[in-house]
Amino acid sequence: MFHRLICLWALMGCVAWLPDLYSQSNVPPDPQLVEGMQNARSALAQQNFSGAEMLLRPLVEKFPDRPGPIYLLGQSLYGQKRLDEALEAFNTGTKQQSIRANCFYNIACIHSLQNNSDKAIESLQLALRSGFTDLAKLQQDADFVNIRGDQRYQNLFPKILSDDELFVEPVRIIHKWAGESGGDEFGWTARRMGDVDGDQVTDFVTTAPSHQNGSGKIYVYSSRSGKLLHTALGKPGDRLGNSATGLEDVNADNVPDFVAGAPGSEGTGVAIVYSGADGTEIHRVKGTTLDAQFGYEVGDCGDIDGDGVSDFLVGELAGNGPNPQCGRLAIFSGKTASLICELFGERTGDGFGNAAAVAALGNQEFLLAIGAPNAGTANRGQVYVYHIVDSKPTLRFTISGNEQSVNLGQMFISFPGDINRDGTPDVYVSDFSDNTRAPGAGKVVVHCGKSGDELVAIFGTQRGEGLGTSPSDAGDVDGDGIGDLIIGAWQNTAGAPAAGRVYLYNLASPESPSRTITCRQNSDTFGFDACGIGDVDGEGKIDYLLTSAWSWCPNPKTGRVFIIAGE
Repeated sequence: MFHRLICLWALMGCVAWLPDLYSQSNVPPDPQLVEGMQNARSALAQQNFSGAEMLLRPLVEKFPDRPGPIYLLGQSLYGQKRLDEALEAFNTGTKQQSIRANCFYNIACIHSLQNNSDKAIESLQLALRSGFTDLAKLQQDADFVNIRGDQRYQNLFPKILSDDELFVEPVRIIHKWAGESGGDEFGWTARRMGDVDGDQVTDFVTTAPSHQNGSGKIYVYSSRSGKLLHTALGKPGDRLGNSATGLEDVNADNVPDFVAGAPGSEGTGVAIVYSGADGTEIHRVKGTTLDAQFGYEVGDCGDIDGDGVSDFLVGELAGNGPNPQCGRLAIFSGKTASLICELFGERTGDGFGNAAAVAALGNQEFLLAIGAPNAGTANRGQVYVYHIVDSKPTLRFTISGNEQSVNLGQMFISFPGDINRDGTPDVYVSDFSDNTRAPGAGKVVVHCGKSGDELVAIFGTQRGEGLGTSPSDAGDVDGDGIGDLIIGAWQNTAGAPAAGRVYLYNLASPESPSRTITCRQNSDTFGFDACGIGDVDGEGKIDYLLTSAWSWCPNPKTGRVFIIAGE
């Protein structure tokens, strides 16, 4: 239990089940509380459990209504193997809504270690009823080795639903694929890549970056037949497939190609362009800075340099520029892999290059949008939109997070079309942790590509549902000449805990979704990625490429990918 929590504290905001350790309604955190909590966390990270306890005892006394001190006190006592005292702390913590589920979970851990199987099972049931959803953690936690053979423990895990049971609404599944093994995160990203197999239907590339100890693996599928066309496998730690997308034909064989990032490869990270015809490497580009995660993001640029061949972009999260580790976005020639241009973040840690997209304007002009989720006021995120003319980018405008933003521009940016019909493609940006309507409910916005004005804002409404976990460009679903959005909300609980949902919005009238697809499978994380893929089955409707990368089916975080029929 304990060591995983320490690691996840370092990744706050990325973990759905991590509790809010500061909140008390709308009361802002007290500076003494914040400083004390930070010091206690640091002590816990160093396994200085008694030191953490000394820091936390006064905070528990001064801030009895705040969840953080009592929760971390329980962790410090657990680390000292003072289990009865830890149990008392966590029992106190169950009175706080924001940490209740995790407190019950930790209580169950302690009862299991004390060989009290009845109380351990009862506490796990309470944890699940209180909103605990990380079933992979529950299955793998060594604290439960004493009760794993208990049928009541096994009954806590979800039944695998049939296709007919899987969705709340009527849904026709055209194709479905599952990852190879637990932990693969198959479906981490899934993107269109043109007609690879010559059947007049757009095919796609999807990835499993955690496959084989983080080696990562890429899969190219035929959308019409469902056949696996190509694979590529990384080496341990590469995370090949952290990003991937289709390219136009870069090697003049009349077959679309594709590019993938491996941010853990070769010390710096790499981006690799593959042949769509046979899956072999065409180009391999290496980053310039050690541990800078070059290849965290990749994308298709169109023909930026005017040589008749599509080019590609690569994001480098901690690349050096005017300031160290501010982030870098580089554009490379699809013909030669030489550098065309590069851009940098403003401050150390901005994460510039985390997400990016390009739209062609014609006459060798383009729009380029780049996300920096830790940039801007209070590190709430910022997106930079550039006008590229003759391979030279000039900043046109920025989109900044507001006081409810968490990481605007993290992972998902696209150009869904010209929404306001002014002749310029508009910019879609996600902040799937936004707090506007509820903590962690998420938000997506579309801004005018010409002026930067906000055109559309769509908000998640359910606490923690994470609306916006996708590039969401559906295509023109309703035939009105305006691009539409298919938006993932991977932690939505309408069908089951963390089952997930996707929303289809027609952007001519975005007041409410025109369609929802709600998963019933517990912990499926449906909507992890989402985009349109064109008419796959020949019925004249745009179909949808949708993923569940943390799906439990058949093992934790195996992941799966769907093509769902349009209506």
